[in-house]
Amino acid sequence: MKRPSFSWKYALIIIGLFVLAYLVMDFNNRMAALRRLSAQKEDVTQQLAGQKQTEAYLQTQIAYATSDASVEQWAYEEGIWCGQG
Repeated sequence: MKRPSFSWKYALIIIGLFVLAYLVMDFNNRMAALRRLSAQKEDVTQQLAGQKQTEAYLQTQIAYATSDASVEQWAYEEGIWCGQG
């Protein structure tokens, strides 16, 4: 009876196929993570743009609120100042 021969060549091919399958699955997981993180980056970038606009608006409001024109407008509206001076 002939004994089936065990070939290291076939064993290495099978091991190589398992390693290749593992690497393909790992690559797929990394690509999925990249897509998810890219989407999150877009969201954060949009939020940052909105926050920058809010900051610019508030800086403008602060500048106006601390100006003489703002004080005069407030005084006229409150009836405290008649514009003499």
